[in-house]
Amino acid sequence: LKERNITCSILEYTLFMIGIHEDTGSCVNTGTTWRDAQAVAELLKSGANLLMAQQFLESRISPEQEGLYQKLLSSKERWEIKGNIIHFYRAVTGSYVEDADVVVQRLRENDGARVLFCLLTLPKKSYLIARSRNDRVQVGEILATLGGGGHKHAASATIEETDWSSVRLNLLKSLEKTIRPGRQASEIMQSPVKSVDMDITIGDAHKILLRYGFGGLPVVDGNGKLTGIISRQDMAKAILHDFSHAPVRAYMTQHAISMNPETPLEVLEMVMMQRQISRIPIVDRENRLLGIVTRGDLFNSLYNGTFASDYHTTFLEPRESTRNVSRVLENLPASALKTLHEIGRLADQERVGCFLVGGIVRDLIMSRSSQDIDIVIEGDAIKFGKQIENCFRGASLHFFPKFGTVSLKISGLRIDFASARVEFYETPAALPDVELSSLKNDLYRRDFTVNSLAIRLNHNGFGDLADYYGGYQDIADGLIRILHRMSFVEDPTRILRAVRFSSRFSFAIEEMTLRMLKTALSENVFKLLTPERIGKELACLCQEEDFSRVLSRFNELKLSRLIFGLSVDERNLAALKRVDGLIKETGIRCNRFQINLLVLTESLSIQKTIDFLKCYKLSDSLSGHLERYLEEQHFILKHLSKNRNFKNSELFKILSAERTEILIFQQAVNENKFYRENIRRYLNLTGIKLKITGSDLIGLGLKSSPEIGSILSEIRSAKLDGFVNSKEEELSLARKLMRKIRPQ
Repeated sequence: LKERNITCSILEYTLFMIGIHEDTGSCVNTGTTWRDAQAVAELLKSGANLLMAQQFLESRISPEQEGLYQKLLSSKERWEIKGNIIHFYRAVTGSYVEDADVVVQRLRENDGARVLFCLLTLPKKSYLIARSRNDRVQVGEILATLGGGGHKHAASATIEETDWSSVRLNLLKSLEKTIRPGRQASEIMQSPVKSVDMDITIGDAHKILLRYGFGGLPVVDGNGKLTGIISRQDMAKAILHDFSHAPVRAYMTQHAISMNPETPLEVLEMVMMQRQISRIPIVDRENRLLGIVTRGDLFNSLYNGTFASDYHTTFLEPRESTRNVSRVLENLPASALKTLHEIGRLADQERVGCFLVGGIVRDLIMSRSSQDIDIVIEGDAIKFGKQIENCFRGASLHFFPKFGTVSLKISGLRIDFASARVEFYETPAALPDVELSSLKNDLYRRDFTVNSLAIRLNHNGFGDLADYYGGYQDIADGLIRILHRMSFVEDPTRILRAVRFSSRFSFAIEEMTLRMLKTALSENVFKLLTPERIGKELACLCQEEDFSRVLSRFNELKLSRLIFGLSVDERNLAALKRVDGLIKETGIRCNRFQINLLVLTESLSIQKTIDFLKCYKLSDSLSGHLERYLEEQHFILKHLSKNRNFKNSELFKILSAERTEILIFQQAVNENKFYRENIRRYLNLTGIKLKITGSDLIGLGLKSSPEIGSILSEIRSAKLDGFVNSKEEELSLARKLMRKIRPQ
């Protein structure tokens, strides 16, 4: 694999390591070579997971250990304490069995226990051995109360007590006091969940399945009560045999296994493994469907996203990675952080999930400032907004029922709320249809993984990062990555956003993403977009601070010609460099957005640039100024392209009516050195301002009239040509001009 430079997933590396351990007896069989040990080392270096491997590797045990194993296994008790499943085993032996921990390990492997306690009672004392893969049950802390010790995953205790029932009772008391509540189905279930009515046809149900990409759907009756589940395979077989018209109830699995919201996750795991099912509906006491837990949801909640990076390679099912990033929220202004805490408390009262999402999460993690605060509510955002209206005095709220969004303005902040939703596209490049959904589905509709992060604002778990698609790692690795292969086809404007974000953050476009981007371009997906949608994204690109990076990426990907028919190459970069130099030299204030637009369209004539701006509705004001410049271009070029020694006032008169941004651009790209020098002179002159105003002239006795403008214009010309400098000199000249106009 190394010689061929083949990269695998962590799961695959772990499987390879298990194979080597089985073949070599964990590298102790006589046929083991140094190559086997080296291969194991390389696999561990690549990320093979020992915790997973242990579950599949058998330990060799002695006859005494086998006898102890059978005694312990036959005594098994299963306790449920605060939503955590505890396995308790006990055995009475006449003497201590060597390497009893090997027996304990075998129990854990074969019984699938995440937490176990083994009590060995001898004639004079007892030994308690504990193992845990559940961070909420830290066995070191628990056995410390019984005189033992260890760490959170493994611990033991020697107890001067031979009555096993007494030790058992003390252990139970310690567990009740020490362990934290375990996670329940309600915490990880997807809700609301997409379901189908039992009387819908197989054909229609299959369309829904394809639209959302599910592997199966819960089936409900007219009252929303669960009646069964129908899988993708069941539908495919029915369609294959021409039964698309048949109702779902005819082919669904009836009496589907379901659980209540309080079910511990370990119970869900056990049921899924025993029944070999991949999803469990969550229902209330009346069997009404509340949500669903998939195997992926469960696996990643129990194992804390150990294999989240697999997604990157092959676009596998999303997996949540859990970490708390509340520290990054401290970078927000104190007033903003206080408001977010209050919103989180309100969400707790309303029993809805509340999450900070999108660009602000990305920027906080990257220690960048961000102005936009977006919050997703797992529920009805409009209803939640009305509660905000009652709780926040002096707040300004605007409701947008059509889009299910609310905008809050308070203490100088603007916060936008939206319901968690899912999008689907009926045709490429179309605007999406939207339905209420879960947070995971809401984040899946985002453009890139770095924008698919969310931070919980609810009090319980405040600051927990929801990272289903590996966005946190992509930020660390500096990668722009789409969430699925059809991303650019469904919304081609994401191509421009990929350029924008990769340029802004100096991130690379991930290999698969770049391939999908080029494939979408080869299919000419931009022809399906309206000019307005393209124009909005192009406007965002031209507002980037480091526009040279944008141009470099355009040039690298040949995007400008493919999308807009423009030629963007080194000339554009050279023009932008000259523009930057001129602005720095003159200190002139200008609209960089308009200048960047002009640099981008450098290869076009002025008339074609005007047509381009109008087509994409980019800048009506710039179009108007360009039209004016086009009319006067011949006159300006005729005068300024020759080696004439203009007075400053003459130069100012010729150019003062023209748009500054157009002149800066023309100075950067025009090849006539006299023309460029004259514009440079003019731009430097724009910083010369009069120290007197019309009010000063009125104070000298001149009544308000057009004459004020004429006098100020003459004084400005004199100042430009160096005849006056100070305010006193300007006032003196003003008096002279006033006497000429109105002699005493």
